[in-house]
Amino acid sequence: MQFALAWSLAFFCFLFPLCARGARDQCLFGTLVMLDIASSHKVHEEVYGTLAYPALDSALEKEYRGTIVKADPPEACSPLHELPADSIVLAARGTCSFKEKALAIQEAKGAAMVLYDNRPGCVSMGAEDDKNTTHNKNVMIPCMSISHADGLSLKASLKAKGALPAALAPTQPSFDPSCLLILSLAVATLVLGALWSGHDHCVEKASKRNGGEGAGHETSASQQTTGTMEITAHSAVLFVCVACAMMLCLFFFMDETFYILLVLFCLASVNALALSLEALLLHSHLLPKGAASHVTHMPLLGPGPTVYMACLPAAATMTLVWVFHRDSEYAWVLQDVQGVALMLLILRTLKLGSIKVACILLPLCFLYDIFWVFLSPYFFGGESVMVEVAHGGSMNEAPPMLLLIPALGKERQLGGYTMLGYGDIVLPGLLVAFLYRLDLDKHANLVQGYFLPSCFGYAGGLALCYAALFNSWFGDQVRHRKRCDDSSLEYRS
Repeated sequence: MQFALAWSLAFFCFLFPLCARGARDQCLFGTLVMLDIASSHKVHEEVYGTLAYPALDSALEKEYRGTIVKADPPEACSPLHELPADSIVLAARGTCSFKEKALAIQEAKGAAMVLYDNRPGCVSMGAEDDKNTTHNKNVMIPCMSISHADGLSLKASLKAKGALPAALAPTQPSFDPSCLLILSLAVATLVLGALWSGHDHCVEKASKRNGGEGAGHETSASQQTTGTMEITAHSAVLFVCVACAMMLCLFFFMDETFYILLVLFCLASVNALALSLEALLLHSHLLPKGAASHVTHMPLLGPGPTVYMACLPAAATMTLVWVFHRDSEYAWVLQDVQGVALMLLILRTLKLGSIKVACILLPLCFLYDIFWVFLSPYFFGGESVMVEVAHGGSMNEAPPMLLLIPALGKERQLGGYTMLGYGDIVLPGLLVAFLYRLDLDKHANLVQGYFLPSCFGYAGGLALCYAALFNSWFGDQVRHRKRCDDSSLEYRS
């Protein structure tokens, strides 16, 4: 009976990540297209981009061979001279709309358009018609978006060698190892959070049995003061209601609340990083005995655990570096470190009171995700509230609530990240931590207990989530696109 219950709970942990907000985040997204350029007799250069108009997928059902040339004028905003019938025209973003560029190339008998961004960023052509255009004609040629860097490289090749033979064809996304990396990071965070919660649970029980003494466990002063908070059935319902209110607040007032959210994240991550560093030092046996309980008086901060206080400057420095360089290429590393520390602290501090509470909280959060991702467009003018908030609204900056791993597959030319929301780790992690504490109380080993099956269930569910995203089983609605600096969703260039 216990074995069946354990694997039933594992199935629940498997089910929850299926609504995870993990996503493939690319500067360019849509139907993946490869441009194969024969720069010499034996050398071929592959450039990846996306098809701008999904309705025109049928226009590029198979490989199209032609000659790639530069647009003249470069931005294709005025009539072009008539082009050879097989011309694939390279045009730069700027001055006029994407549709006007495509129509100008189409009217000059061009066979396809390759548009490159005129500055680094995450802008791709939109599928809808530009309402400001004076043209009523429809675009009938394939239009491909490529990055700024690829555009400059291709432009230089054309300038040096003239028109080049090229082939344009749709291609399938490759498997991206970053999915495995972020899955491993998520599972490791969940397991470590559960183990830390279990360790604190054992220390607390030993302390109660021995009248306040840890019975062999060296307890840090910060651990004694951090405390835990038990989630009840009422607080679980209240949590989801508050989360809904916050989602609406961020959706309607992102510009006003973003920096408040940023400050709160920084303060929380400084505390979480300091506590994590303290735990690492205390368990490394590098510090003298008794260091865990030593208290130091600091100006302005008052009394506090010495090891924790010593870790605060390093934690604050890391957070400040991330704040001022959060748009740099390496910022994802710092954000992930902060995020993991913050999630470990949450899993250590919040505790489910019973399996009944878990059966209330997690299904409510499941429905919360489904509503704000898939159903909210029917109530908010066609916009998915969750996706809009994840994009950062008009701030063009996503809130720091995601684990990020840069794309490593062939789509890495498109930029962007594989992502996973903190909530998709913390919420199932609360259940896994509860089951681990239950195993400790029952003195159950890994085979007999609930902890191991729940970890396997979570990993399996998350893997299936990424398989669904990879194969587009639920369409592009769940594929979040990051808005980079100086980029826009406007259809004008």
